[in-house]
Amino acid sequence: MKALSVLVAAAGLAGIAVGPVTPSGAGRETSAAVDVGNAACRDCHRDISDRYSRTAMARTSGPAAAGLVTGAFTHAGSGMHYRVSSDGKTPTLAYDRPGDAVAGAVALKYFVGSNTRGRTFLFAVDRFLYQSPINFYARTGTWDMSPGYGDLTSMPLNHVVDQTCLFCHASRVAAPEPGTSNRFAGEAFLQDGVGCERCHGAGSEHVARRARLLDPSRLSPDARDSLCTQCHLEGQARIARAGRMLTDFRPGERLSETMAVFVFANAANAARGAVSHVESLAVSACKRMSGDRMSCLSCHDPHEQPEPAARAGYYRGKCLQCHGTLAADHHADRPDCTGCHMPRVESADIGHTAVTDHRILRDPSAVVATAAGDRLIPFGGAAAGERELGLAYAEVALRGNARAANEARGLLERVVRNMRKTRKC
Repeated sequence: MKALSVLVAAAGLAGIAVGPVTPSGAGRETSAAVDVGNAACRDCHRDISDRYSRTAMARTSGPAAAGLVTGAFTHAGSGMHYRVSSDGKTPTLAYDRPGDAVAGAVALKYFVGSNTRGRTFLFAVDRFLYQSPINFYARTGTWDMSPGYGDLTSMPLNHVVDQTCLFCHASRVAAPEPGTSNRFAGEAFLQDGVGCERCHGAGSEHVARRARLLDPSRLSPDARDSLCTQCHLEGQARIARAGRMLTDFRPGERLSETMAVFVFANAANAARGAVSHVESLAVSACKRMSGDRMSCLSCHDPHEQPEPAARAGYYRGKCLQCHGTLAADHHADRPDCTGCHMPRVESADIGHTAVTDHRILRDPSAVVATAAGDRLIPFGGAAAGERELGLAYAEVALRGNARAANEARGLLERVVRNMRKTRKC
């Protein structure tokens, strides 16, 4: 694994392009524009701003005190007892293990997660930002270890939180101090949750009445879909293009200009992951027959979430836009289309969590899940070379996949050899 780490470092820094990536151009925000935050939008767009503020995306991060969930539990594997509480001023995570000297407490700085599925908390040590090792899971109303921590026998307080971690939960994220990935001089982010500008582009020029904001409906299908896939296409590995960072994506661009997202070849027909909606929708009959006419926006309004009592009727209305002939006689006594054709199932990768199956199956009970396999492919047919693929396999190898480690080693050795030949020429 040490030899593989050296190859990863060499290939990751090589700056070897995988071929020309044509900029999408249309709709890209101007270089002069900077983010101004949701408050600046609300001055003119009060109604839509207020509705959006109640959505899960808008509520997915903030000060710990504003989203505190108190509780306690003992992790059986490590014997550690955890308690989340507040004295009225400072939210705190305390921990101890009966019978030894392991005990302490950290002040909680931020919460992450809208609590639709769950919530965790972040803390800082000498301005270095870390994630709590425990999560609150909303569906079961229980505390448990964070994903990936359940089998540990020690107490981890070293889960680094960098810009990439914050990218899909906060906005106006600050740059870390030079030479670090997670030490922030001030606040780690200036806008709670996913802000307006994450989809509409930086707003300073618009607020000054010098430019229009980006309108997603006017973008090319790929650039339009990228507004959603920047966060909702997790895959097995997200590999930055040479010379780019994962956080470089800007509204109006194609996500593939910034990164290649790799999935297992049969992932969409395997068990559902917590963030697998895009892969699942891509194999649905609805998407395959509709092509670019269908997107996440066909069924979801980013600015508003229907109340629980109204969801069945709301999404039935979306289905009937295409399936109107079924309105009168197709199970009129059961108007919840999604309840039958998009059931919620247990997440394959995060405990205590259910996910909606976006394959939109005619009869979900007749479909047998198959293994995802371990062959990686770039999602959506995006261009990817040996550098990207090798780094993707290396990322999967970190989770204990021996075959992925061998694939990564072979690919990255070729990348490094080619890099050295190029430098000699």
